Amino acid sequence: MQNLVTLLSEKTDLKSQAIRNILKLLDEGATIPFIARYRKEMTGGASDEALREFHEIYMASKRLLERKEEILHILSEK
Repeated sequence: MQNLVTLLSEKTDLKSQAIRNILKLLDEGATIPFIARYRKEMTGGASDEALREFHEIYMASKRLLERKEEILHILSEK
């Protein structure tokens, strides 16, 4: 998880605490419009557009890290 937060903080303008809060809200099932409207205090006041961009970067980064782990596992088996 920490690798993901670090990666996301490098790719976005959001602070690490805001990223952790957003990830927690997304894991709980909150949508981007809900977070943008009702949880601004948890996101550092991030706009709807910034949150949508963050979500796209988050999904791509998550897939990348999962693929990396998968490849490392395959290589360690061989």
